[in-house]
Amino acid sequence: METRSELTVEFTLQPSDVYDPFLWSRRNLARWIMTLFACFVIYDSRRFWFPAASGAATESALLLLSSLGVLALVVLFFVPWLRVRSMFRKFPVIGKPRRISFSSEGMHLESEDAQGDYKWSLFGRIVETPKFFVFMQTAYSGTYVPRRCLSKPDAILILRQLIRENFKGERTLRRD
Repeated sequence: METRSELTVEFTLQPSDVYDPFLWSRRNLARWIMTLFACFVIYDSRRFWFPAASGAATESALLLLSSLGVLALVVLFFVPWLRVRSMFRKFPVIGKPRRISFSSEGMHLESEDAQGDYKWSLFGRIVETPKFFVFMQTAYSGTYVPRRCLSKPDAILILRQLIRENFKGERTLRRD
């Protein structure tokens, strides 16, 4: 039995909606583990780089090891963050205000630069995370809807119900 519910949200997408290096997720957990492992390997291999170090040489070795540890952190955490930030600078339309309406027919999007109606069959996959819903058209393209913009208490439940009733593809929805 289909419901006749409709949900409309208005928001402006922000870089922190797309990627947050400190959000608890499997990918970020894997990044933390890889960073700690890289720091351990760098620290443990110091005796191969500096076999008989004196006081000044030890200080420079520790400085080098610290620099390599910071570099590992930058590469694993902040490169994806910088990539998202540059995407927002390169394509300013991403950060413009938009209005999206969901119904049993699909999604209706309105913004300053575009307007469109999208049937549920357009999306290959829908994923819900603690911060957003992403409606994926391809493996690298999707429409992000931040959960912060779903302000009504039952808005998330309505959106989940619409997805369950109308979307026939692969979906990953939360239970909370």
